[in-house]
Amino acid sequence: MNELKLIKKAMKGNKECLEELLVLHGDQLYRTAYLYVRNREDALDVVQETSYKSFLSINQLKNEKFFLTWLTKILINCSYDLLKKNKKELPLNKMVELTADKRDKREENLDLLEAINRLNEKHKNAIILFYFQDLPLSEGPPYSIQRRR
Repeated sequence: MNELKLIKKAMKGNKECLEELLVLHGDQLYRTAYLYVRNREDALDVVQETSYKSFLSINQLKNEKFFLTWLTKILINCSYDLLKKNKKELPLNKMVELTADKRDKREENLDLLEAINRLNEKHKNAIILFYFQDLPLSEGPPYSIQRRR
């Protein structure tokens, strides 16, 4: 079944279709969560909380074309909630250790992550969504993904 049909069925209350969509986008959700929370366990917690909240609020999705944007907004808010709860900052020193022959690559990754973490939230979200999730900047409703207050 194509993704658009799954989304439409999920919006009508079909939980199995929503579950299938979450499995389909699970890796992408995990990678995005990891970019925010910077460790495996917290990223998995964020994906789980995102899944739970999406089951509770799928009926609030207005347009099936924006499913991934909607889901990503939930994920980003869950990431910020977890960071706030744990009073964490986005540490760069938690990067996965790479082998010695990849030292240059590791330094480049650290520089990139450091640069991304220095951006304000609006620009940081745009960079992560565009470069790490391959979402076009024009995708989604005419609002930006913002941190809940």
